[in-house]
Amino acid sequence: MQDWAVYQSILNKAKGAMKTRFVGLSRFDAETQRVRVVALAGMESRAFIRAYNALSKVIPKFDVVGIEFPVGINQESIASYVEGKTVQAPIPDLARGIVHPIVIDVGVRLLGMRHGMVCPVSIKQKVVGALVFYMAKPFNDQQRRIGEAFARQAALTWENITVTLELTQQIKALEKKRELIIAQDPVLHQALTKSDGVLSYESISIDQQTHEVVFDGARIDLTNLEFELLACFLRYPGRPLAREELARQVWGNQPGSASNFVDVTVMHLRRKLEDEGRRRLIHAVRGHGYVLHRDGAAEGT
Repeated sequence: MQDWAVYQSILNKAKGAMKTRFVGLSRFDAETQRVRVVALAGMESRAFIRAYNALSKVIPKFDVVGIEFPVGINQESIASYVEGKTVQAPIPDLARGIVHPIVIDVGVRLLGMRHGMVCPVSIKQKVVGALVFYMAKPFNDQQRRIGEAFARQAALTWENITVTLELTQQIKALEKKRELIIAQDPVLHQALTKSDGVLSYESISIDQQTHEVVFDGARIDLTNLEFELLACFLRYPGRPLAREELARQVWGNQPGSASNFVDVTVMHLRRKLEDEGRRRLIHAVRGHGYVLHRDGAAEGT
């Protein structure tokens, strides 16, 4: 999932700010009561590679990213993931019961991972994971504040990604519902399929009969909703279109949250159109909506 690249960026920045070798990210599933390590910054270092190679000879299938354990494995884990407290402790205490003692010994001896700090990542007062920092010396108050600040940043990123995924799923459900309604209504199906002709602007064109999209000579595969949204822009090039207007034309009469569907669909549409370095044609109009324009000059922003 490409969104994890965002988390990796946060981990790298946290590692630099904390001046530590390693920072990990874990996820906590409240339903299963299990914790899983999903990312680790610092694996590219020579020391880590040497330690990992040495460890793989003793525990062949061991993988740092993918470690999973029940949240009640030790008191430190319960304090972090259940009680939502920042926990600082020697690594042998934090990792007790989670990994093999050999792994702990390698981490302490070869990587200097003697002390750890677990900073819970919470969304709406519920712990969803944690940032875990590793250092040779105990953490001071300033480092604790830095760690907790990065945990809050991770929480915001986590929440934004979750909202985007939920909206994407709702959009897909709406698209399937729309296709079903059209398929079951012969009159509506005939009216929609009569929207023939080619719409074009600059180097982008769409065929409303075949649903073929060509931009800068490249064919672009779009979903039906993405195609309808692009068609709407192409009917009014250079004209700023409000989110509500776009939602009405593409989704019909939907509740107010339909404007959120517009933002997410525009995001997916832009990614496909701008893939392989193609220029941006759909621009945001601050406080209003979007506009199709070659350089965004019609934005008013």
